[in-house]
Amino acid sequence: MTDNSGELLITVCPGGHGWTLLGPATPALEFASGADAERSARRLAESLARTGRGVTVEIVLRDGRLGGRLHFGPAPRRDASASRLSLEHA
Repeated sequence: MTDNSGELLITVCPGGHGWTLLGPATPALEFASGADAERSARRLAESLARTGRGVTVEIVLRDGRLGGRLHFGPAPRRDASASRLSLEHA
């Protein structure tokens, strides 16, 4: 899933007998606790951000309100030429 900005979207929401994680590259995952679902969502977001994509995690509360929104930016890319240059002038 993606949000309106083109970032990947991961949602944690109540579902079934606990909490559900809905992500862009995974089937719906069920968790007994919201904390476990949020922890997994954060790990997934960090992993996806390392591939160069922006990721948003939304936490939806049991009453349907948005409980929180976390943004994970793409991992910065290392410029190999800059690294080589700094080594040559050291």
